Amino acid sequence: MITEYQYGVNVVEFYSHSDEDLQKLIAAKQDGYNRGSETLHYKDKAAHIHWQRSKPLEPAVVELFEEMAKGYTLVKLAFNPPLDVFAVLRKPEKTIKAELAEVAKSARKEYDLSRFELNLAETKRQVKFSVDQVKRAEDAAAAEAAAKAAAALEQDQEAAALADLLKAYATPVEATVEGKAV
Repeated sequence: MITEYQYGVNVVEFYSHSDEDLQKLIAAKQDGYNRGSETLHYKDKAAHIHWQRSKPLEPAVVELFEEMAKGYTLVKLAFNPPLDVFAVLRKPEKTIKAELAEVAKSARKEYDLSRFELNLAETKRQVKFSVDQVKRAEDAAAAEAAAKAAAALEQDQEAAALADLLKAYATPVEATVEGKAV
């Protein structure tokens, strides 16, 4: 896992830091925290907890009051006779403030990581594009050189073939002169 985000060595910073985007992410994370409820299945931090006891009403209510004495606030209560008591409790404000600071810190780390990964991907894409562009130019130059060489070879071969034909079908000058002289 990447722990340090260093630009300018292997990664170019195409996407610079945006306080607006960071604040949007922090606000979204904090909103999710305030709306969420910690349960057995939802382990992320949340301002609420889902409290459940499978006991008769009296002992369950006693435990509920003990939780409320710790600073939790009752948001919702449900009772499913004979044994299940459910409640949604809001954490104490001191705990919520501390956890919101942790949520903001976590959002900053997430933002930095996602921005670095985005810049890393864009750097790789741009490098690949540049390498491919150079390769295409080299391939085009090689193809042009090969075409020129092929054209020159063809021209040489045509000239040699023409010379052979002229030589083969040319009437010998000496024989003609001798034939007339005789």
